[in-house]
Amino acid sequence: MVVPFNSLEFYKVPIKPEHELLRKVIRRYTEESLSPIWKDIELNDEIPKDILSELAEQGFFAIGIPEKYGGQGGDQISKMIVIEELSRVIPSLGVILDTTDFPVLALLLWGTEEQKNKFLPVIANGAAAAGAYTEPQAGSWVAGITTTAEKQGDYYVINGRKIFISTIDYAKYIVVLARTQPISRESPHKGMSLFIVENDSPGLIIGNKINTMSMRGDRPYELIFDNMKIPKDHLIGKEGMGYYYTMILLNFTRINIAAQAVGIAQGAFEKAMDYSVKRDAFGKKIYQFESISFKIADMFTKIQSARLLTYWAANLSEQQFKSPDKALPEVALAGSVAKIFATEAAEYCARQAVQIHGGYGVDFETGIERYLRDSIVTTIYEGTNEIQRYIIARFLPQVMYNTKLPIG
Repeated sequence: MVVPFNSLEFYKVPIKPEHELLRKVIRRYTEESLSPIWKDIELNDEIPKDILSELAEQGFFAIGIPEKYGGQGGDQISKMIVIEELSRVIPSLGVILDTTDFPVLALLLWGTEEQKNKFLPVIANGAAAAGAYTEPQAGSWVAGITTTAEKQGDYYVINGRKIFISTIDYAKYIVVLARTQPISRESPHKGMSLFIVENDSPGLIIGNKINTMSMRGDRPYELIFDNMKIPKDHLIGKEGMGYYYTMILLNFTRINIAAQAVGIAQGAFEKAMDYSVKRDAFGKKIYQFESISFKIADMFTKIQSARLLTYWAANLSEQQFKSPDKALPEVALAGSVAKIFATEAAEYCARQAVQIHGGYGVDFETGIERYLRDSIVTTIYEGTNEIQRYIIARFLPQVMYNTKLPIG
């Protein structure tokens, strides 16, 4: 036994030639098209429409969507490579691809063929999407949501409020978690359902844009549902299974955040390395000072570890497609481990990059301090790192001893 897993097979990271080809294509695109405009995106707090069109033309929205639904196919590692490389230059693009993945996965795992044929080709063609589950009074406690969806004939009527919902500026579709049964004090996680909603649905109100410190170009919003009426066939999967579906989806999407964090760390590392071998001080390159070169060495070590954990978790998550109605504890463990390590590595690397640049590190014009701002939020969304530690502690006894022990 390889604690906590029962085989070394769990640790496979199957990198293929097409993965490296994909990485090279994206790296070339980001250097040519994205690097020159990072400052405009930071200042205008908006992703230009032509950039989103280019991402669609490059097929980045189509990665992970089967060809029969208009996508390019590709595995979960391919998706990580796309998110990582885009986030290396424009981290908010990683947010857009992550949030779009929530509805894509929901449809692939539990959608009807009619739903897949209706929505997936549009997303593959470049229509961003979003997931709305967080609420002001609930936060990371998804079981505490109060948004309701009442069935009335051939429709559901949704009422409630969501908060910190990303990609609303660009999303054509939103997957919403709502209660289809009254909340039970004994089992608050029961009686929820997932619905796919179009962004122009009557009764959907886009509320305040939240002025967060990071991810300029894709800030979150509040959403208000005021008697929003949607057809009953917009229910995804089985009524009452929404909480369980959301937990499975988060096991996937928090790996996306790990990939985004790896990209941020890589971007900060490259800037720090380049600066340290060119900058002269006290008669030599600052890289030649042990205090600097050791920081670089630690950054490099954390990035390599974070990338391996992220790709490992992504590959392990492929098993979830074979068991769509059962949350796999191994996938939950791997995703939480990857998110904790990668996001905290990103924050460390960004902080060291600022320190290595000295005064220039806190100057907006050099583009260094934004990595620190963006790295911090990765430790918070898609489940705070405190929640990730809870998940690990919760599932370890189940994986190792096939028993559940209450935590908290």
